[in-house]
Amino acid sequence: MARWEIRVDRLFWTGTAAQQSGQIGEALAVHRRAEGMLRRRLRRHPDDPAVHGKLAAVLYSLGSSLVSGRQPDEAAKVLEDSEYHYGRSAQPEVDLLIADVEARRAGAHSLAGHPVSALTDIDRALTTYARRGVHHEGPPRSLDLARVLSQAAVVHRVHGDTDQALACAGQALARYKEGVAAVNADPSAHLGYMIDMAADTASMLEAAKGNWPAALAVDEFVLNTVGQGWGDLAAALARMGVHLRAAGRAAEARPFLARAAELSSTAVEQEQRILTRPHPRSLDEALRTAGAATGLVGVAVLRRALTGEESYSVSARVRDQAAAPAHARSLADLAAAVDHHTDAAWRLALESHLLSQAILRNRPDSSHALLSAHGHAWATALLVMVRVSRLTGSEAMQNDVRAAVDRFNETAVAVEEPRLRSAVDRLRDRVD
Repeated sequence: MARWEIRVDRLFWTGTAAQQSGQIGEALAVHRRAEGMLRRRLRRHPDDPAVHGKLAAVLYSLGSSLVSGRQPDEAAKVLEDSEYHYGRSAQPEVDLLIADVEARRAGAHSLAGHPVSALTDIDRALTTYARRGVHHEGPPRSLDLARVLSQAAVVHRVHGDTDQALACAGQALARYKEGVAAVNADPSAHLGYMIDMAADTASMLEAAKGNWPAALAVDEFVLNTVGQGWGDLAAALARMGVHLRAAGRAAEARPFLARAAELSSTAVEQEQRILTRPHPRSLDEALRTAGAATGLVGVAVLRRALTGEESYSVSARVRDQAAAPAHARSLADLAAAVDHHTDAAWRLALESHLLSQAILRNRPDSSHALLSAHGHAWATALLVMVRVSRLTGSEAMQNDVRAAVDRFNETAVAVEEPRLRSAVDRLRDRVD
């Protein structure tokens, strides 16, 4: 190994250790030093794949620390750069490394309030893992997928489909339990994802559904893990107590609540707030609303096709890919028809947009034909998204939707189909 590689690796692992121990400022400083060294070397050797690979890895860790330090916009930019440099590297299985970057960037976008970008990135990441067949593998390889599923669970819980969030969390926890030996061998690499993302999401959403046996089973699993020295004991005790009390088991709840209050003056109140926090509407719920509002018989058929089986992201919803464009059109039309039901309209339009993106991504050679036949419906979905994003008053969300509109317009600019051109003009008028 060359001297420069040894120096970079030393900085990389020093920064990673600081990151895992919660010393985010130190991690950022060390990884910035490694980044500077690599960029100087890259100026002298711009086509060296080894330098690109090292820089990509450092930027991935730097982006992770920026997310932990709650600097999501900067993190997203750094992770974009990481993806670029992985693409210039000669790393084995570089597609999976890029998928890891996309999953991390999804978390950054989620924290920044960018739902479209977050769900786009997590869909791309999970699609790559599925294409590689990692879901059929056991540990330790399956723990890589568990990490991505854990991140997906949080993104879906905050911005996506709560049914998919619960599915991702459940699949992640199953893989962590299967790989318990590997988890115990390197807890700092796994337990944050397992407890703070997958288990937290599963517990929260099962409780929101009133499915107390499932929620309490996850809470017990978390308490057992925290009891071994990982995580926030006060929060784990408070959640168990709050959930027991909500399940009508007040006597059992009292010792958990009392112990939590001894450890933290705010833990119980915080968990009570989490219990009553609203969650995004699932696609199943949105389609039920659309069916009731429109009276269209076909909505029930569409709902069974898209939500009848467990799935983890938008691309995985559609078993028959030939039917995907028709499903995307139907979702867009329904979103426009029920735009007075704001939450349902947003979910339907967003799912239509994400599905349209996935169709185009998977069939790049057919983009002109797809846009000619389907582009006007895609634009309809975006029009609904523009309207709803403005109603929220969130500048971050509006900017995210505007960026999605810009990407669509760039893609559609060369297609002269009349309905599409009319729809693009309406979009421009609405955004401008």
